[in-house]
Amino acid sequence: MHGSGGHQGKSVAGRWELAHPPVVRIAGVPATAMEGLRHERTAAAVDRLIELDAWLASTAERLAEALCSEWSARSKWSASWASWASWASSDCSETGTPRRQGARPELAGLRGALQAGRIPGPEEWTRELAAELPDKLARAVSEWIESRIERDRKHAELPGVLARERELAMPRLRGALSNTAFRRALGQSNPGLLVELEEWRADERRRPGPESLIRLVEYLAAASVTTSPYCMSTASGFGRWSDEGAAVAFGPPQDMRGVVEFDGVYLGGLRKALTRHPELAPATRVRVNPSLTETDGGLVFLNAAESLVAMPLLPAVRACLREVRAGTEPTRASLRDRLTRAPGCTDPDRTEEFVGKLVDAGLVEAYIPVSEHALDPIGELGRWVGRQHGESAARLARLMGKVADEQQCASRRDVPGFVPEPHVERQADLRQADLRQAVRELSAELGLDPSSGPTATSDVFHETAVLTRPVADCSLERWRPAVDDLDVVRRFMSVFDSGLPLRLTLSRYFLERFGPGARPAFVEFHQVVRTELARPAHTVTSTVVDDLRALSGPDGLAGSPEVLAERHLEEIHTLCQLREQARQAVFGSPRYDGVVRADPVALTRLMDTWPEWLVPPSSLACSVQLAEPGDGVRLVLNSAHGGHGRGPTRLAYVLSQVGGPEHTADWRVPTAAGPGPDAAVTAEFSGLMDAHLNMRMPSAPYELDFPFTVSDRPDHRRIPLSDLTVGHDSKTGLLHLFSEGLDTRVIPLHVGMMPESVLPAVARFLGWVCGPGYLVRPGTPPLLPPEEQLREEHLWPDGPDPAPGVIRHPRLECGRVVTQRARWSMPAGRVPRRTRGEAEADHLLRLTAWARAEGLPSRVVARGRGSGGAPDCEVDGNGDGSPLHLDFADPWSVALFERQVGDRGRVIFEEALPDPYAAPGTEPGTDPAPTHVTEFLVELTGTADADGPSVENARD
Repeated sequence: MHGSGGHQGKSVAGRWELAHPPVVRIAGVPATAMEGLRHERTAAAVDRLIELDAWLASTAERLAEALCSEWSARSKWSASWASWASWASSDCSETGTPRRQGARPELAGLRGALQAGRIPGPEEWTRELAAELPDKLARAVSEWIESRIERDRKHAELPGVLARERELAMPRLRGALSNTAFRRALGQSNPGLLVELEEWRADERRRPGPESLIRLVEYLAAASVTTSPYCMSTASGFGRWSDEGAAVAFGPPQDMRGVVEFDGVYLGGLRKALTRHPELAPATRVRVNPSLTETDGGLVFLNAAESLVAMPLLPAVRACLREVRAGTEPTRASLRDRLTRAPGCTDPDRTEEFVGKLVDAGLVEAYIPVSEHALDPIGELGRWVGRQHGESAARLARLMGKVADEQQCASRRDVPGFVPEPHVERQADLRQADLRQAVRELSAELGLDPSSGPTATSDVFHETAVLTRPVADCSLERWRPAVDDLDVVRRFMSVFDSGLPLRLTLSRYFLERFGPGARPAFVEFHQVVRTELARPAHTVTSTVVDDLRALSGPDGLAGSPEVLAERHLEEIHTLCQLREQARQAVFGSPRYDGVVRADPVALTRLMDTWPEWLVPPSSLACSVQLAEPGDGVRLVLNSAHGGHGRGPTRLAYVLSQVGGPEHTADWRVPTAAGPGPDAAVTAEFSGLMDAHLNMRMPSAPYELDFPFTVSDRPDHRRIPLSDLTVGHDSKTGLLHLFSEGLDTRVIPLHVGMMPESVLPAVARFLGWVCGPGYLVRPGTPPLLPPEEQLREEHLWPDGPDPAPGVIRHPRLECGRVVTQRARWSMPAGRVPRRTRGEAEADHLLRLTAWARAEGLPSRVVARGRGSGGAPDCEVDGNGDGSPLHLDFADPWSVALFERQVGDRGRVIFEEALPDPYAAPGTEPGTDPAPTHVTEFLVELTGTADADGPSVENARD
């Protein structure tokens, strides 16, 4: 499907195939930028102090025991403490020779000092006492005291070591912050902080304050270790599957481009303003709301607020609908004229008012015929405006043309990224300044507020960095064993699908409400469920409705084990048992070096026993990283969600805006399966939904036609919501969608990059009913025990946490795939906090010693949950929710963590796997791997024969 792919990989056994070339995401700033901030001298001093403290503590304990034993050996009375104290007050030794008064209390004082870990006072360690002890013991005590004095000296020096090394690190920090890709992203997300940075770059004496420095480090850390597609500093490109060669051979990413896209909210506001403009409104096209459904004597449809509107089917309304449907590309003016010519409608003004009311109600939609997925949306809108009449229209067309031209100028350029190019950067700044000015002029003409949208800054555009040439060649021969295991994960993780309990409950509710053979309209079913959920809790009488309400709430959608355990549906209890069985199968696997290694063959045998309603996703997009170098390709799974082109189509769209044969020349609308009772078609959600992240190339052969969206697909490729019905599949026990017009089952797909949690209500409900979702969410491994999931989601009932200590989970591997990193979960209150007046060096020492004692590695990934369930230390300057990479040898990283972590909720630490400071492995004779953190998006499509009965093909 893509020119840079050139290869569609398949498994030897025919279980899976790779539908797309891999997407390669590269952090915009080299990982060495953060590595250069490590305070190695300070870390060494801290390590030495920790080791010294450990030696002092263990040695003091042994010496105290030796002193007690020495005294017991000399005593003729009992060695009990009371007898020892009585003997110590006597005037004679056991030989009867008079002894010096106070010698025994000195021994007691020495022992007490050692037990307390303090330096003995001059009255506790004397020459006389040293002479009285055995030589070996006396020398050991002297050595301990000297080491304890040395410890105090080193501890006193630590603040100075930290301060000096921080000053020495300032030029490195300043240099790392000067990375042009970093500053480009910072300028979009926090312009004020960029101003402070630029002042420092211009004059090293104008160093930002401590808080600003920490914020800069926060952004820098995100830019250097984050490969999220939502991170502004991440650069993305396509790789290629090859038949041979090295596992991964990176080419130099020299053709890096920045693509400027307008914010979805601004584009939506622009369309509305143009549609309502007096000179343009008559020329807008009109169509019937695609959700319109006729009922007995009336109409129902979804308005712009997604509320279901009921309207009587009056003769005038019927005539209007008939004229809209009968016309060829009808406009608002032509509709008005045709209605005016109808009998009894001779007043054009009244007719226009009538049409306006229908448009305002949402029954009829007025729109500009420019697709929301157009490559040049403002340019195409401007050209449409230019074809209309009027001075205002001509002026708007010129302004929109200027905006489109400036957007192209700002996009078609090399991004200063991997290789700093100051002159290119200056040109980019000037071009974006020109674009901002053009946007201000256009917005003023239309009365729009450019800053009214939910953007990070006042800018209404975003820049995305892409790599225009293939980034890496990946040998399918070398990857195939790991992808085989990844396919096992695809099927095995389906038991942990967080949306499955709700889908099962919706199916049971459907049977109770409509019956097994019914096929109500989707719009009707959506409204029935919506009404049910809106009822007061005390009015619920059905157990299935109670389950439905619980599972559609935040805790239920999060897959809370407590919520599942309280449900009435038998299938949900069966699902919980299957999940526990799956966990036992994994955790019962052999452990080597603390790593649980599950056998893919054993997991496959277990899956053969699962019920038919447990259906694996037919297509899964897996975000993976190469694990540490070893024998062959090993992968670390970061996340897994529904595939069907989600990710590749977005990248192809962005790449298409900078041209080139390597990018999108081969993208075509997928071929549709022929309609019929045994076929199923995929249909993707239409429109932007106010999110530019949903701009993409087509992924499915059909499109679900949502109200108030604009598409360039032909009508026979658009399935209106009113054409959808809902039915029950007796084989799988789940619900499905059916297109009455196509006489075919429909699989709804959200393939945009907008998170499912913020989708509009109707689209979100479609996903609830039968859409693919996340199988593995970042930072939330599904294999955690239920009680630990409760704690991590902060859903534990009121009362003390029954596990106030540290809970350790091993690394989990399925063959060559790491499915869960080693992790440590604990109440946030266990993490040492910096106390008022405590020196930074002292807190660094205390925190590092604590981490060492808990078994944490020197570098970890920190995630947190506050008392309200919201992320506390999932911090990222770019706002994509990425976790905090904590390096105990980097005081700035420690300070950022200390500032972010709360004292309530829980904190989760994960091993940093792969090591962000280590580039992906390469082999002799290959291009060098980038020093940037890299992630691959690999889309697996399972074959119907391998997966068994599929929800996409099963039918009553």
